[in-house]
Amino acid sequence: MEILLAALGHCLSNGFAMYGAAMGITVESVTLDLEGDMDMQGMLMLPEPGKVRPGFQEIRATYYVKSNAPRDQLEKLAKMAEDFSPVRDSLRAVKFSSN
Repeated sequence: MEILLAALGHCLSNGFAMYGAAMGITVESVTLDLEGDMDMQGMLMLPEPGKVRPGFQEIRATYYVKSNAPRDQLEKLAKMAEDFSPVRDSLRAVKFSSN
């Protein structure tokens, strides 16, 4: 599950760089903290198989961005990185939020 979060983080950071360049936004650095909630009972088939999902129920991202761009542009950039992330799209059954 940690590798899944790492893949998501890499994809979102890459989106910041790629879409930032396309939008003319200079991003000096971007760091993401990702965390997810998972009920281990699902993986262990408790209380019975299929009763509890075995994967993440929710994933949260917090962005730390170094840029001279205004906050509204960076928020738009974050939304683009999230909306067009193939990894996030693949996780669409999981509630996702960011700030």
